[in-house]
Amino acid sequence: MQKRGKNMKWLIGLLVLLAALLVMQKSLSSGFKFGFDYIREVIQEMVNRSEMTGKRTDRTNKKAPKVIESKEIVFFSYEFACDFFHFYEKEMDFEYCSFIVRKDQDQVIFEGSAIPLVGMKGFDFEIELPLTTLDDLQAIIDEYPVAASNGTNIFTAGLPPNIGSDLRIDYASGEGIYARDNSGAAVDNRATIAMYDFFIDLAEDHGQDLFAYKRELDEFYQAVAGYWETSDKKLAVWVISNQLYIYENGSKKPSESGIYHYDEGKILNRTIDGTFDFFSYFKVEDEVLYGFGAQGEVTEFYPSSWED
Repeated sequence: MQKRGKNMKWLIGLLVLLAALLVMQKSLSSGFKFGFDYIREVIQEMVNRSEMTGKRTDRTNKKAPKVIESKEIVFFSYEFACDFFHFYEKEMDFEYCSFIVRKDQDQVIFEGSAIPLVGMKGFDFEIELPLTTLDDLQAIIDEYPVAASNGTNIFTAGLPPNIGSDLRIDYASGEGIYARDNSGAAVDNRATIAMYDFFIDLAEDHGQDLFAYKRELDEFYQAVAGYWETSDKKLAVWVISNQLYIYENGSKKPSESGIYHYDEGKILNRTIDGTFDFFSYFKVEDEVLYGFGAQGEVTEFYPSSWED
């Protein structure tokens, strides 16, 4: 019991010392002001610092209505991370998507944007659509009971942006659906996928060629895939799937390998600076693979085969 009391004294003393240091630090930078308000400010700063450690705060409104009578949407906004799509065997090129649909007199303004994954391309558009778009969107909200998530409000301190989700739907009746979670999905994943598919099809049907770059990528992959060698056979490059291997002096063991991505005609390593040890980047033109060195030197590789 005595030892426990000693430990408590040490803990209290440590907290007092920390508070005193913070007061001193702040007072030096603010002209030595002091008082109860100032002490409260210091204590609040200590609380704020403690909340930067991943503290999860759940402010969910459990009394929020789970059934919305109105079917007339006047404003819709949904942004969400796309990292879970692959669990549903769905290919995804984007890290984070945002869609806004708002009624504007006798038409609908539809906005969409996306942050791409490495090697992919995002989108950013705004188009005008007929009012029937809102009815089609409401049908999805009804099919996947999105209102069941109404009132969800979860916040985890210290997280980076673009890994959670935030949904807002306003109705003409004054009703609404609001759900947010900065650490993950605020609504059912199947509802998110259904809305994503709806918005992508909507944009494509109205002139937005969101995946034109994928056709360019397919053509590029076909052109670059295979085994390439310099004319003196001292260097070779083998490109297969999304892997690139570099060989020296006829060795069957690669001197370097890396996962590459394609960016504006360049083959870049998927590293922070995008470079390979041997070359800064590669390009393919007219059935020749060019390796560009750090000093601008160029090495030419020609189609070959592993057996040669």
